[in-house]
Amino acid sequence: METAFRIFLSIIFTGIWLIAMNWIWTKQLDPRETLLQLFKKTAEPPEWIATRESSKIYQNGQPVGDITGPVEQTLNQIHFSQLANTTYFDTTLPFEYKRLKLKVVKIGSIIGMKSEVTEKGAVTLNSVMEDVICLIVK
Repeated sequence: METAFRIFLSIIFTGIWLIAMNWIWTKQLDPRETLLQLFKKTAEPPEWIATRESSKIYQNGQPVGDITGPVEQTLNQIHFSQLANTTYFDTTLPFEYKRLKLKVVKIGSIIGMKSEVTEKGAVTLNSVMEDVICLIVK
């Protein structure tokens, strides 16, 4: 009788263990996707794809300025409160910002060099343009 009881308990515990393992492997883990992620290589964009930083403006695919202030966008205009490092920026030609093509309409002021002190420290900006209003060109 004792042997039958041991066999019965072994069958019950083995059944519970198999049900628990089945539930874990089918409901909690995704072994196929886990293995695929281990062997998948992260794809870097090729060098010939032009990537754009949201804090820069571009002309002819080259960065020509840094956006250092807030940007306000309306239906057909964008207002840059401050652009810096605009030495190579030709304001007579259209330029790109976040895949938008823009044309300068008005510049409030142009400053050769500007120093700003923040809690992070002092920052010196060169070729600063302030209050730049641009039209979105189709």
